[in-house]
Amino acid sequence: MWQVGTNDALMHIPVDDFRATVGETLRWLKEREVDTVLVGLQYTLIVSKDPHYTAIRIALRDLAASEGVLLIRRYEAMEFIEKAKRGELTSPDGLHANDLGYRCMAEHIARAMVVSAFLKGKFAKKRG
Repeated sequence: MWQVGTNDALMHIPVDDFRATVGETLRWLKEREVDTVLVGLQYTLIVSKDPHYTAIRIALRDLAASEGVLLIRRYEAMEFIEKAKRGELTSPDGLHANDLGYRCMAEHIARAMVVSAFLKGKFAKKRG
């Protein structure tokens, strides 16, 4: 599991540099037959209005699709929970997760991986 992108977006790393580095690393992992799951950027109200943050999120989503890697859409999950008013997910600094935020993220990742494993098995049987 590779949680990537949040710090790059916050530091305003150029999108092309981010895309090149992550893409190169994903190909390196694939060549070595390392199963990889990407965990996307986190959501907070603060970052939801930053166009660069959005550009990094889109770049990561596009990379996952083009490289055939599972992407856990953490941002969307956290945004949904927050808008559903299920509880505050961030610590007082408005950026880092609190205990509920980390629990929600862990549960979401676990579910996504289980679903992905079943889908992989289903498609592998059809090809075989």
